[in-house]
Amino acid sequence: QDQRGLLDKYVTKKWGPVAQCFVPYKEVLPIYDAGLKVPDDVTLMWVDDNFGYIRRLSNPDERKRSGGAGVYWHMSYYGGPHSYTWINTTAPAFMWEELHKAWENDARTMWVINVGDIKPMEIGMDYFSKFAWNVDEFPLGAQREFLQSFAAENFGETLAQPVADLLMDFYRLGTVRKPELMERRWAMSLTAESAAQLERDYQDLLAREQALSAKIPNASRDAYTELVAFPVRVVGNTGLIFLADRKIQQANNVAANESKIAQLRSDLANHVSQFNTNLAGGKWKFMMPGLETGRRLTEWNSQVRWPWGEPTNRVAII
Repeated sequence: QDQRGLLDKYVTKKWGPVAQCFVPYKEVLPIYDAGLKVPDDVTLMWVDDNFGYIRRLSNPDERKRSGGAGVYWHMSYYGGPHSYTWINTTAPAFMWEELHKAWENDARTMWVINVGDIKPMEIGMDYFSKFAWNVDEFPLGAQREFLQSFAAENFGETLAQPVADLLMDFYRLGTVRKPELMERRWAMSLTAESAAQLERDYQDLLAREQALSAKIPNASRDAYTELVAFPVRVVGNTGLIFLADRKIQQANNVAANESKIAQLRSDLANHVSQFNTNLAGGKWKFMMPGLETGRRLTEWNSQVRWPWGEPTNRVAII
């Protein structure tokens, strides 16, 4: 009531009704569901759970509201229980599933995307913008087509398919586990078969990226590094670090795996340094956080609980 009083007093209606939205985010949704009355002309902005899953949408009575409904949706998130802002591993296919569900349930008045830092989110922002502009243009299963079109637009038709293929696996592995959410407990929870398969997949992803990078024209190299190479290297190297640490905790070839982690850590730190100092002539200085152990969300870091910040607790596997 106070807000609407201020709008009535200070905002002109010369150009029509004053738009207002209500966002039942986090603890506000239970308050709304408990009976909080929201005027009929206010747009209900449904929200996700911070990880992309929309908590709920309009029921039949709410769909009759003159204010309509919309969506406030996270492509990155800063806060508890865990942030993910380092790179963008939110797959376009997942975005399609959740936002198309919102569209089908009449949440069509307003869509807001939370991208955090714009820099690592370019592909997701492009997809969201095109999808929101014309929902019917993106049928189920159009992720590959979108990525190939994006790659062709930025790197040329010849490289479109291999770049799209690489990004398809990048999003798949980023969905298995976001690098920001990797930790020793996750790696130790994997079955031997799953760990071995993931190790092969991360190695294959990095090898394919390295082979592809040699084919990128000089004029496109900075853009390729920003959009494709750096995110791929983060997912691949971070995954391999935790799988090597898993072996160390199992007392499996400890010296060799410690050496492997040191090399992967050095490689990844070098990629971060290159991004912040050399890429585009130093344009993105201070943009990319480094490899500090992510224990405190208020500090600028990758949010990863790196194994070098954890105590060693080796268990021999018999």
